[in-house]
Amino acid sequence: QEPACVKTCPTGAIHFGTKESMKTLASERVAELKTRGYDNAGLYDPAGVGGTHVMYVLYHADKPNLYHGLPENPEISETVKFWKGIWKPLAAVG
Repeated sequence: QEPACVKTCPTGAIHFGTKESMKTLASERVAELKTRGYDNAGLYDPAGVGGTHVMYVLYHADKPNLYHGLPENPEISETVKFWKGIWKPLAAVG
């Protein structure tokens, strides 16, 4: 079921669905923006953190920091990698 914010968004800017359906929709939107002259349009879904649960179609995907300080190349911290890699399985045992 769609969240209320999706149903009531007057501009159609908010969408909800599977990651694949959202990527398809985003690709269509990026292609549309590029035909309108936004050559640097693109999808913000950074690989350095395994993607996000929220995707943004940006006019200037080459400069994500223009959009409320989105980081250009976010990465998962070494502490989190360490926790997930070693300690989390041990905690399940114990």
